[in-house]
Amino acid sequence: MSVILLHRARRELPIVSLIPISFAGVIVLISYTMIRTSVRVQPALFNTTSLFVFWRVVAPALAVSWMALVAGSLAGRSITRTLIRALLPPRLRNSLSVLWSADGMDPAAVHGATGKRLRRT
Repeated sequence: MSVILLHRARRELPIVSLIPISFAGVIVLISYTMIRTSVRVQPALFNTTSLFVFWRVVAPALAVSWMALVAGSLAGRSITRTLIRALLPPRLRNSLSVLWSADGMDPAAVHGATGKRLRRT
């Protein structure tokens, strides 16, 4: 996700990653509503059970999924840069120098130099 969102700053990635998690939450709420209207059970029992399942199972699962997505998006660019350095020869790395410049690093790091951050004036 962090490689797809190169135009976003690193500090914005956790907020942007809320979008897919919110879609998942909406899907869960829609399925909850559909089940509630289609199942013929005692309303009090169904409401109590479904709320218990939502707050005890679904909400923590969405929270853990969001934390995993944030961890992956924050570490994704550095992992991608490491794999590019390890697997591609310097000529082919040059076209992917945007991965370095997106985080404010020197694109010369593509050619084997250390990836030092550029000073912004």
